[in-house]
Amino acid sequence: MKVYTFTTLFCILSWVNAFGQIQLPAGKHEVNGNIFNVGYTDITVVVWNDKNIYPIPAPIGQFPPMAIRRGDMRVDTLQQQKIIKEIVKSRFKVLKEGNQWIRIKYIFNQSGEVMNVIFSFPHGALLTLTDVAEMDRRLRQELKATFRGVEYRSYQAIPYGYQYWFK
Repeated sequence: MKVYTFTTLFCILSWVNAFGQIQLPAGKHEVNGNIFNVGYTDITVVVWNDKNIYPIPAPIGQFPPMAIRRGDMRVDTLQQQKIIKEIVKSRFKVLKEGNQWIRIKYIFNQSGEVMNVIFSFPHGALLTLTDVAEMDRRLRQELKATFRGVEYRSYQAIPYGYQYWFK
């Protein structure tokens, strides 16, 4: 009897959990006039915009340039947090309780403008393609990187990664 009760309870909880999650279908999707690609890895959903520039431009010069030193690149993480919180404000509590996160990988050009944005988050996160499209639009418009030093001048594309935990 205990095995039957446990099995039934497990099935019910699995069913409820499966329908509580938002599943993004893999492939290309149009949202607000932009085409977004959705792909899957073993543990994450990866979403990127067709506006992204590929292949990423190589550094200038014959030899590999010096790495950009820590502290020479600044990106306003508070602005990123504000944008993300505003977009998911109705589901923020649920995302926080589920210990969810979103990872954002940027490519900036030399003037500090966003060239590419790639989003990844765990399977079953309560994020929709509309949320990601709005984040993409606002981050491209409102976020800018600043640089010190001279090393960045050798790069046409400067990568930056950020992971936000819903806390």
